[in-house]
Amino acid sequence: LNETKKAGYAVDEEVFKKGLVDLKTSLQNQQIQKNNTYEGNRRAFVLYVLSEIGEGDLGLSNNLFEYKDNLNLFAKSYLAMTFHNLSNKGQDSASGVKNNIDVLKRDIISRAKETPRGAHFEENRHDYAAFDTDIRTDALVLQMLVKIDPQNPLAQKLVRYLLMAKKDGHFASTQETVTGLLAFIDYLKINR
Repeated sequence: LNETKKAGYAVDEEVFKKGLVDLKTSLQNQQIQKNNTYEGNRRAFVLYVLSEIGEGDLGLSNNLFEYKDNLNLFAKSYLAMTFHNLSNKGQDSASGVKNNIDVLKRDIISRAKETPRGAHFEENRHDYAAFDTDIRTDALVLQMLVKIDPQNPLAQKLVRYLLMAKKDGHFASTQETVTGLLAFIDYLKINR
């Protein structure tokens, strides 16, 4: 809904508020369990969405950072973007937010696989409940790099790989398509 609003389309405010309440409630009702990858991945997405609308939670983000080794790459990208959003909102004083961003970015980038076609990522395990695919992960890593390190040379390599990954002009799923398009839009805004 937030992306729809940002694009200039009307969104029913009551529906938006109800969604916000549901997201916040979902964070309060679930405890992070060390080996529950799905819950950590889901939490990273929810925290990112909340940070995008100015409702980020530094404490919950820091708590999830402690479990970063159990997160998929796409979730680490969401968490890095969450910390970036929080730092832009002035919630980074004495909290190590910039360090957390650097740690997550380094961890993600260290997993890049570079080929003559560009660069891409491969998840160790897919979280199908979160519509996780390697192409979707590539797009989210691109989005993360554009936000927090727009001059990183890996971004251009990811774009090249994503453009070549399409089959017959499209990606394999709607999730890959939406995530890819959002990443391309962010990339083009920076690199015109």
